[in-house]
Amino acid sequence: MGELLEVSGMVVADGRHTKLFVNGGGCWQLDVPFRYRKLPDGRARVRGTRSGFNRIDVETIEQL
Repeated sequence: MGELLEVSGMVVADGRHTKLFVNGGGCWQLDVPFRYRKLPDGRARVRGTRSGFNRIDVETIEQL
């Protein structure tokens, strides 16, 4: 845990949660800062810190 990550895939808001579906399989649950809450679903690059088995504390999201 605490590992810095940069991951690309499809960001999807799923009710109260935001998820990143990674190319080639897998899914991360994102802890998203308020400034990114209204980001539309779509392809994105996420940078952040791993804080659980499948959770990332997001620092930045960049739409692709």
